[in-house]
Amino acid sequence: MLKKLFVLPIFLLSQNVCAEQTNVFCAPENGEFWYWAEDSNQQQVTTTGSSGESYLSDGKYFSYFTISSNEYNRLKQFCDSGHVPQPAENRFSNWSIFQITHENGSYNFAPGKYSSNEQVGHSAYRL
Repeated sequence: MLKKLFVLPIFLLSQNVCAEQTNVFCAPENGEFWYWAEDSNQQQVTTTGSSGESYLSDGKYFSYFTISSNEYNRLKQFCDSGHVPQPAENRFSNWSIFQITHENGSYNFAPGKYSSNEQVGHSAYRL
């Protein structure tokens, strides 16, 4: 019984997931230009989700921000026709895309431009 009391709090601590907030901009899929998504009051649009990285076969990676399909559809209304919403912390952020989760548990990456980055500081040590 005593072991269970110690294991449960550790398990609960490891299950903490923090929601993050990011700004949203709009751009054509090729990223030729961009503009901040704004609501009808000219306030910058934000969304809440979680950030992640996806690794490519060439050793590079790109960043994404996960949101629900309902939230992605909401964000699309703030973009001009033919443009897609994309996440960004600020105007100097690397290009990243949304990962969309669906009610059935599946997910996909939304269209858009993304920056592929070199893996820096990710090393494996052999002992």
